[in-house]
Amino acid sequence: MRLHDHLFTRAGLHPDQELTILGDDRVTYGEGAAHASRLAGAMAARGLPSGARVA
Repeated sequence: MRLHDHLFTRAGLHPDQELTILGDDRVTYGEGAAHASRLAGAMAARGLPSGARVA
């Protein structure tokens, strides 16, 4: 299973569960999945092909 597969699976099952905590900032699986989708859309809009690796 790839990392993003795990993220979207967990977001579907438990969107309000905390994904990460850094100091006072908390991000849920749902928020993380939404951010990942926006980022993927932005990269695709700039011509990055689906499945391409990024650093």
